Parts: sequence; structure tokens; C-alpha cells
Amino acid sequence: MLQRYSVKKSLMEKDLLKYANVSWPQHRIPRIIHQTYRTYNIPEIWNTSIQSIIETNYKDFQYHRWSHEDMRLFVQKHQPEFYRKTYINYKYDMQRIDSFRYVLMYHVGGIYIDMDNGCNYPLKYIVTTMEALDPYSPYLALFPAEDTFGLQTDFIISTSNHPIFKQFISNLHLFNHNYLLHHLTILLSAGPLYATFQERFFNQTEKQIVRILDNQIYNTIFWKTNGGTCIKRKSPVDYLSKKFRNENHRSANYIENMSNECFFEIFDYLDGYEIYEAFSNLNSRFQQLLHSSTLLYKIKLDVSTSEEIFKKNCSQIIDRHQPQIFSIHLSMKNVMFPATSLFIVISQCMHLESLVLYNIRAHLLHSLLKNLTKLPSLFLLKINTYNSFTLQEISDTYQFTFALPKLKYFEFDTDTYDTTNLILPLSIATHQQFSHITCFCIGQSCSYKELFPIISYTPELYRLKLSYAVYDDEPDIENVLQISLKNLKYLSFERFEMEFNELKLFMKKILIPKLEFLRVNVEYNDIVCFNANQWEELICKNFPHLKKFYLKYPEDYHRECVILKNSTQLKQFFSSFWIERQWLLNIEINDSSIIYAIHSSTQNDVINSSIQFILRSNNYSDEFCIFLKSAIDSLSPTIGQIYYLEISDISLNRFIQILNFLPKLSSLKISSLSLKQCKCLSNDENELLNVITNQNQIRKIILEQMNDIEETCFLLEHCTKMTYLKIDSINTINIELFLRIILLKIQTKPNHQLKLLSFYISAADDKMIETLQTMIDFEKLLLNYTIKRSMENIILEWK
Repeated sequence: MLQRYSVKKSLMEKDLLKYANVSWPQHRIPRIIHQTYRTYNIPEIWNTSIQSIIETNYKDFQYHRWSHEDMRLFVQKHQPEFYRKTYINYKYDMQRIDSFRYVLMYHVGGIYIDMDNGCNYPLKYIVTTMEALDPYSPYLALFPAEDTFGLQTDFIISTSNHPIFKQFISNLHLFNHNYLLHHLTILLSAGPLYATFQERFFNQTEKQIVRILDNQIYNTIFWKTNGGTCIKRKSPVDYLSKKFRNENHRSANYIENMSNECFFEIFDYLDGYEIYEAFSNLNSRFQQLLHSSTLLYKIKLDVSTSEEIFKKNCSQIIDRHQPQIFSIHLSMKNVMFPATSLFIVISQCMHLESLVLYNIRAHLLHSLLKNLTKLPSLFLLKINTYNSFTLQEISDTYQFTFALPKLKYFEFDTDTYDTTNLILPLSIATHQQFSHITCFCIGQSCSYKELFPIISYTPELYRLKLSYAVYDDEPDIENVLQISLKNLKYLSFERFEMEFNELKLFMKKILIPKLEFLRVNVEYNDIVCFNANQWEELICKNFPHLKKFYLKYPEDYHRECVILKNSTQLKQFFSSFWIERQWLLNIEINDSSIIYAIHSSTQNDVINSSIQFILRSNNYSDEFCIFLKSAIDSLSPTIGQIYYLEISDISLNRFIQILNFLPKLSSLKISSLSLKQCKCLSNDENELLNVITNQNQIRKIILEQMNDIEETCFLLEHCTKMTYLKIDSINTINIELFLRIILLKIQTKPNHQLKLLSFYISAADDKMIETLQTMIDFEKLLLNYTIKRSMENIILEWK
């Protein structure tokens, strides 16, 4: 048996308690967070998780997102041989993504986080603990532990140039094989299993440290969106004794030579049917593996599952391997197996930890839930119903669910249709009926009178998400005893259709002393819901520890806009209470509505302004611009001039028109600017552009996507008071040509005030800085200047 090369080093809770607040003078780990996605347009499903990472860490870390093209260019530049021989030859995109993070950690370092990871706590505490635990080690790295397959790679912390990532990169080509299955190939060639094997054979010294983050700490810091998996499994396999070579020390480069323990690690990533399909007909060795108590099966049966696969899962796996079933994901829409028989089998799966049910009817759900109380390990339950439930059926569902002894996560999504009951017939819980649920997502519409008895069953709640809070005709709960949710830190109302007074009454009866995060998306015509003084009073009285606050209130501008016409109440959001907490006012106008929002300031708010004006339109129609002008005229007397504008893709003529509406604008953020109409401007438009050029006060501009050098030249030409220009994407343009043109243009305008130019290019490195510096000096483009690189951002500053 080949043992691990070095003793495993961990990062435990006791280490965090001891060192989290220690400020070590030498920062060896770069303070930057990396995330990756195919493009810069992120799917909506990850907005919340990304936002939580930025908001939790903006004071301590830079944030950088990499597209697939950025990744390709980075690997091509920094690891050209690996790029040529392996990277471009990978069969799957996921292999390139996995290998990129190793190249990134080696050459840059910092923190890598998958998109589906949401963050509860600041990551600075882990970083400072790592640096304090090993104060004299130049190379530090950390991976989260996973009980069954060793390491996870969805979260990595490292210094740059750590030798373990050099080892990772140098061995990737040896593992680039086809391992029978799609998932298996990804896992072994570059994924977490590859990382697990490499870490096992890494030789740690006092100067090169690799620590494993305790799984409990990891699960406390992060939460998962639906974009990934939120299931963490336990297995009796002791991964300290796993072998990457078999007992005869034969090479394990090929799958048939791997040890049994390695196969258990591999199986953990596969669906139960995939395991059976690939390995059940091989030989007696694999028959024994498939029946081993060490192997825990994940079963997924959804609407896309064929009848053949469905029957094989039910008859060959669920029925024959009950003690080995770990998770079941079941859609009942097209069930091709007797549901009653299937449910009897499920209720006997004693190792079942996760159960997800979609399109299920009430009578089937209740017959199953009644029998799940015997399961000793069921901690996650998600229910999505086939049709609308009556209030009695919903009440029964809650009663059965709250009786599950080990449940921690519960998500229940259903519509309501009831002609007999007016309110949910659920009684207040007794002490004997308390549930241990800590994360609760309520998917049906719910008045606060109905919400009160529901949460009376869950005193241990940490996160509560209410999808649809509705108005109550008779909000009388004076005789109800107070409920204390002493552990609740996250509260979200995704659709809030209550009156504000209802919320105040509710908070009199629900004590949430430790709440840190509150989100309220108002969809009810009650302007009190956007009254700053009312919210200030409520927060001070009930939520003394609130750190993050998000409030959104829309008005359809095709109807009466009450706040817009009585905009004095917006001025209340500029009091010291809101400014001290850095809770900023956004006003967003789109094609159908005007949205008022309060949000917590983040690192992305690089342009200081107590109010942010945001325009999002598909075509900036005449109707849109007329309403925009009217809105600005209504807002200006009460909130003053608008100094910050954020605007989506826009044509030149509309851009000129909107700038004319905002004469005091000082900061501007543009997604992209189209100059196709530049030569087609009318005489009036050209005249207006000249007036704007002479009178505008714009000093800071962020251009998110530059498609042509002319766009930057246009901004330089017409924003002569600009001192700061940041361009977030410039990859397709020759950088030397770009910089030469810009600096020459500035030379021709001696009164131009631009003093700082920052632009992002994925191929940026020290050699590029030297090349640009040589060009600037040789051509005498600037005299008193500094040029530097911060990651892939080049920053040029002059006097």
C-alpha cells in the first residue's frame, strides 16, 4: 500500500477562533477572488451567490471574473506547452475549466470560488488564519475536505507559485484519457479526483504548506444555489488509507489497475444508473463493489428519464440496494412504476439523506411523508407539487414534514387553490412538535397570519426565504405569544405584497435579534413600504445587527407614479442613518417601470454617489426618453442633481439626448457605445453635441466593453474634464496601437484633464508593461508617469 507522502495538515475551527482576527503584517496570499463563466453574461440563477461573495468580501478583496476566452488566452500565454499538447485537446469544456484554475493559482494565486457557491462570512478570516498558522512559509494553499473523495476544488486559496500547482500542471497530460464515462473522465483527468491524488503525493515541507479545510467550517461559510449540488455525503471510507496504486504497486494510469477504494471515490460522482450501466456486466470484482456497504447510490429520475432507465433504477438499484441509497431525485410527472410500491421501498432506505420530489400530488406525498419518520439520516427535503394544493393539504404537508426527526433543509413549492378555507388551518406548535430545520424556503403564497404558525415549528432557523408574502384582511394576532428565532441571520421576502403596518405587527411577535441580511422585494401599492423613516424605526427597534439591506419598490410608469410625483420621501434616504451604513439609493428606469431600490454598497461602487441612476432599455424609444425627461424633472427639486448614471448598450443619438438631460453628471458607466450613427447625426444633434462637449462635468467614466478604439476617442473628444477612464474589456484590440492613439490624442488637447487610464487585457504581464513603457519613453508620449499591472488590469497614471 502506497501511503501519503506527508502528514495531512488541517485548518480547524480552533485555528479560526485563535487566529481569525490576527493581522499578520506580510500578506502572502493575494487579496483577489476569481470566478469563471463561459461569457460575461451570467445566468440569473447565480446572481444571488455572486452578489453574496462580492458583498461579503468587497472591503478586503478585489473581484475578477474570467470568460472562457480569457482563460484560453491566459493558459496559452503562461503554459504554452501544456496549452498546445493538452489544453486544446481536452474533449470537454469542464476539463479546461478545471485545469485553468490550477494554472491560475500557480501564476496569480488568491481565492478561486465556483459560481454556485454563496458566501455567508468574510473570507479574510480564513486567509489571515492561514498566514498566522504558518508565518514563515512562503507557499500556502488550502482545499476543502470532502468526506468521500478527499478534496473539493470548488474553493481554493493559495499563494502564487506554490509547488503543488506546478505538480498539478506538469502531470495533467498523463491523466488525459477516456475513462469510459463523461463524468468519470472529467473527474479523473483534471477534476477533484485528480486533485485528490496529486495532493496525496505532494511532499510538504516547512516552506510549502497545503492545508485541508474542515468540512464543517466549509459548509458553514458557503451555501449552494440550484446551479450546483448542495449534497455533501458521508462515507465509511477512510481516505487516509486510499491507494492510488493497487496492492501489487502496478501503475494506476489506466482504470483497470485502480484499487477498490479509488473506485468508491469515482462512484461518488456518478448517478446510480451510470454506475450500473458501466460496471455491472464486467466481472465478479465489480459485482462485489456494487453490493459493498461502502458504496452509496444517488438516484435521479426526471421527466427526461426513459422508461428503460426508470425501470432499471427501480428494479435493479432502489429495490435491491435499499441500504446503499443516499439520495433520490424523483419526478412523478411520468411515473412508469407503481408509486405506492416505490414509496414503500424509499421509506426503507435507512441511509437516505436527500430526497427531492417534483410534480407530486398531495395524496401520494402524504402517504410517503408518513413513513419517512423512521429514516435516521434524512436531512434534506425538496418538494415541488404537480398541481395546486388546498390549504388543508398544505397544512398536512407541514405537519408530516415537521415530524421528520433529522431534517435540516426544507423547500416546499406549491400553488394554492381552495374554495373552503380562508386561512391555513395550522395550529401553533407545542414544545414537543419543534423541528430542527435550519434552512427553510416557503414557496406558496402566505399571509403573515399564516406564516406565524408555520415558523412556530422551526425555532432553530438560520435562513428563511418566503417566496410570496400576501396581504391579510384581518391582521389580528394580539393574543399570539411571541416567537424567538434567535439563530436567524438571513431573511428574504422574494415577493412582498403586504402592507407595511402588517410587517410592523409581525415583528412585534417575531423576535430576530441576530438578523444580518434582509431582502424585501415589494410588489404592493403601498408607498409606506418605501418610506425611509418607517424603515429606520423598524430596523433600529428590531434588527440591531443588520449589515446588508435590500429593498426594491417598482412603479409602472404607464400608470400613476406616486413616489415620482411626491419625491420628497426619497430625500429621507440621504439621512445619516443610511449614509453611515452605506445603504445607497438606486433609481432604475426600464421599458415599463421605474424601480426604486436600496442596496448595500459593494466594492463595485467605485464611483462615490449617494444616488445611482440606472437606465436599461432595449431600444431607448421616444416614449422612453419622454418619460425619462419627465422623471428627471420631477426628481431634481427634491433629491438634487443626478451625478451618477449607469446605462446599458445605447446608440450615439440617444446617448447625446440623455446627456443633455443631466447637465451636472460627473460619473458615467456605459455597457457599450455604438458609433454607427456618428456620421448620420443631424445638424441639430451635432449642435447639441458641441454644447454638451463644452458644458458637461463628467470626470469619471467606466466603459465595460470597448469594440473599437474610436469609442474611447469619442469619449476623450467630448468629455474634456474627464480625469479617470476605466475600460473593462479590450482583448481584441492591439494594445500598443490603442495606447499610442489615446496618448497622441491627449497631446493634441493640452487642456485635457485625463490623469488615469485603466484597462483590462487578459494577456497582461510584466513583459507587456516593459514593452509599453519602452514605447512611451521612446516616442515621448508621456514624461512624468507611472505604469503598473494589477492582475490583468494595466494602470497608467501621469501628472
